[in-house]
Amino acid sequence: MDSTPSTPAHKLFAELWLFIAEDLLEEENGSRDVQSMTLVNRYLKDVMQPLLFHSVKLHVLLDFADDGTLVRHFHATRFIPLFMERLDFVTSARIAPRIQYVEVGSYSWKWDSRIERHDGVDAQVLIHALLDKLPSFVNLARVLLQQIPLDTHCLERLSRVQTLTELSIIACWLRIKTFPTDDPAFRLRKLYLRVDSSDVEDYDNPWLAKLISCETEEIDVTKDNVTRTLLSALSTMSTHLRSLRILLFHDVATRHPDFHRLLANCPALKELRLTQSGSEPDVVQPIPAGYVPLLHTITGPWHIVKVYAQHPSVRQLPHIVTDHHNFLPRVESIHAIRPELTHLGISVFNSLHDINAIRFALVHFRSLKSFTITAYTVLKMVLDDVCLHVTQFDTD
Repeated sequence: MDSTPSTPAHKLFAELWLFIAEDLLEEENGSRDVQSMTLVNRYLKDVMQPLLFHSVKLHVLLDFADDGTLVRHFHATRFIPLFMERLDFVTSARIAPRIQYVEVGSYSWKWDSRIERHDGVDAQVLIHALLDKLPSFVNLARVLLQQIPLDTHCLERLSRVQTLTELSIIACWLRIKTFPTDDPAFRLRKLYLRVDSSDVEDYDNPWLAKLISCETEEIDVTKDNVTRTLLSALSTMSTHLRSLRILLFHDVATRHPDFHRLLANCPALKELRLTQSGSEPDVVQPIPAGYVPLLHTITGPWHIVKVYAQHPSVRQLPHIVTDHHNFLPRVESIHAIRPELTHLGISVFNSLHDINAIRFALVHFRSLKSFTITAYTVLKMVLDDVCLHVTQFDTD
């Protein structure tokens, strides 16, 4: 005999209720409406509640000494049972398939009357507990790890997530005796790696290159040592970065002997972004003919941009840094190199005194679709001249 309670809600198939809930979630306050519907009866709760859960976040605390030295990563003891209860809930068979994003981060802790000074559990216990449960999230796609300690156990658990496509490791402290020996089970599309200067040597390991595959579309690494490590490791691997579209490296890459070899393996690269280190080598070698045929955007130090802009497919230079004195000469130089530009951005780090460079750009770059200027200060007289000239330009 069927013991399922008969309610008006049961007269509609579960698939139809799911369709209604998913449609509601597209609205501004949709999650609140769906949550209200889960309170109507057990049937709607079972059908709709999983839709409300798509991420798991763990925030641990940082405790610093008076001199700014990091003392510990921790969390209040009373938090542990609440966290473990929630972890059991999100890893249940009903909820876990909906989880697509995991975030583990930390923030500074200031004395709170609810937390005793000597209270707390080592954050590594909580981090291990969460990462040990990653296999439960069969559709997990994105992981963010920020300002937390990572040991070998953490990297091994992370490496086994086959569905992972985006990994961000931001200013984490590596406490690793040995890096994992096996290749990661995932094939990342996006890799973001941010390293504090004090910890950069900890990341100097070829294992990091194993995070990159032929399916990787975006690499974002800005520290010089890590850039060198990745370049050296990638040059010895057979990985063909056929899907790479966006590459952000420290500008030391342009002085690395394997950089052009890397570009030769990136036929789909569209954006090359290089950090501003302040150092200028004597010679910057141009990108060889036939390499990165789809490259259209370059950002970086002027001494590199002016050389790489000679690449025939480049059409966007969205961030060129200059002072007012060099504003016009650099715009003229860009026009001589690449008059077909469609997007140009100039950042003037001191005052903008006249509109000569702006006038030149508007008149001579005939294909320009976007022209952005930022400056520390702009005189009102100059601003009025800019508005007047742009108005006249549009009228003409």
